[in-house]
Amino acid sequence: MMKSLARMGLSVCFLLLFLMAPCLYAEEPPQPPASPSAVSQAIEKAPMTDIHDIAPPLFTGLSSGAKKAMLYGGIALGVVLLVLVGLWLWFRRKQGPKKAPEIYQPPDVLALMALDRIETLMSQDGKAFYFELSEAAKHYLKGRFGLNAPEMTAEELLPRLTGLPVTPDQKKTVSTLFAHAEPVKFAGLTPDANTMAEDFSAIRSFVTETAPVAESGEVK
Repeated sequence: MMKSLARMGLSVCFLLLFLMAPCLYAEEPPQPPASPSAVSQAIEKAPMTDIHDIAPPLFTGLSSGAKKAMLYGGIALGVVLLVLVGLWLWFRRKQGPKKAPEIYQPPDVLALMALDRIETLMSQDGKAFYFELSEAAKHYLKGRFGLNAPEMTAEELLPRLTGLPVTPDQKKTVSTLFAHAEPVKFAGLTPDANTMAEDFSAIRSFVTETAPVAESGEVK
């Protein structure tokens, strides 16, 4: 876009110079020659007292055509520059600020980061803790296994666990979490501190055990 604007501006400038060229070299209309009698009278009245070198030509200023060409050309060039600047500003505003490229994070890394943040809620707010922990588990299930868990209720999610490529104990870990979380989240049950710690530790283990494995055998 910017290259196109620059090329258009240069083209307009060259066109203006081309159109102004004839006017720049235009001369004032010649004055009619004096009559022979007037020349003779002038010679008789001005006696020759001395002979001098021919004086150099004097610059009497630009012709009226050149002045008009410079005036109109300057106005046209200013208008073109204003239009180009306006188009450039409009294009920049339309594009908006450049966004930084998003860095891909594996689902297990995102889940562990969320768990580090959630851990502080255990001693502060049991209800918020289970809300956040169950959401972290759902998002991990989606990122790791493609299960659209964040859009499901616990009743919809638990039957779908049977199709996941995980062990029975790992499935039990997830189902136990939701069995403990639902009464706290929606029935106002006060959670037990030991149960919260066990659920948190179990979900962390579930994430690390089911994380994608690289070809070298190391967990990504």
